[in-house]
Amino acid sequence: MIEAIVCCIIVLSLTTMYLSFHAGEAGPSDQMINVGVAVIFFHAVFVLMCELFFSLKPYVDIGAPFGLLYGPLCYFSFYALSGKLPGRTRVVLHLIPVGIGLVVYLMLLLLPAFRTAYCLQILRWLYIFVGISMISYSGLLLFYNDRDDKQYAHEGKKVVFSVLLLVFIVALLFITLSYSGALPRGEVSAFLTRMIVYFVMLVVVIFAFRYQVDRILKETRTQILSQPIIYADKSQADNLPYRKSAIAEELLATYELRLEKMMTDNELYLDAEMTLEKLARLMNIPKHHLTQLFSVRIGKNFYQYLNVFRVNYACLLLKDESLDFKLEEIGFRSGFNSKTSFNRYFKANMGCTPSEYKDQQNSG
Repeated sequence: MIEAIVCCIIVLSLTTMYLSFHAGEAGPSDQMINVGVAVIFFHAVFVLMCELFFSLKPYVDIGAPFGLLYGPLCYFSFYALSGKLPGRTRVVLHLIPVGIGLVVYLMLLLLPAFRTAYCLQILRWLYIFVGISMISYSGLLLFYNDRDDKQYAHEGKKVVFSVLLLVFIVALLFITLSYSGALPRGEVSAFLTRMIVYFVMLVVVIFAFRYQVDRILKETRTQILSQPIIYADKSQADNLPYRKSAIAEELLATYELRLEKMMTDNELYLDAEMTLEKLARLMNIPKHHLTQLFSVRIGKNFYQYLNVFRVNYACLLLKDESLDFKLEEIGFRSGFNSKTSFNRYFKANMGCTPSEYKDQQNSG
């Protein structure tokens, strides 16, 4: 049973990492999700090796401090939603418990006398610390409300917050059952504990797999929808479905003013997950009215219109000499979901790449 679940985790992790490799440029949040999947993959491979070769030495598996990694990984992934990867000092500080756990684990493996005297106590304290770590990290991050929602606008937040919620609920449930005595003792307890852990790992990888699939589909859809439609002759263009709109010109003009005001005042373009459907809901108008507004009145498709605002916002950030942002971070802060799309649409609108534009501003 355990081997089957672990094999599923390994196969799905490899598939997810393969999809990530082909999903285009990865932002900070994407990179941290990839790191999380890689950690789960190596954890699953380690468990499978223990099941095959060390089944009579259970401390080899359950004594490994993998569990201490997942709390800090949740934090690093949350931090990356702002468009920045955590610094080296921050990473080292949060991984100190993992380092301590690794030293104790090596002593457990290499020193028979130490293992005989302290094995049970070490395993008990390890699981206590793992539970505290997971609840502390996931709980604090879930209920951390002092943040700017625009800073966490891109789609990776759904995966991160879903994982945080899952980890928090499972860790809280497990600790509650453990201290209430509801869990059985002995081998049954150890088996049930491991099954819970591996089930959570599998669900997290499923979240990451769906996220990578959505990344590929969204990038492909954006590229297709951003391409202008070229007609062989003018008669084809005149026969477009919305060439002559059934909506009154005065109403389209009103829609346009509302749209411009919402874009300017609310900075909706900074939301990397903004879609035509979502914009129609925010404006409280039918989706087909919004489609006709872009086709007839504005003369651009939805993504072309949105990216003009994003590029203009990126230009403001590039001109601000007080900001020390990398180009990739500026792209994410401007509403783009990848470095590739940022460079492509910036050049399409400005005639140069972001780095060339920044050099021009500095030389001027």
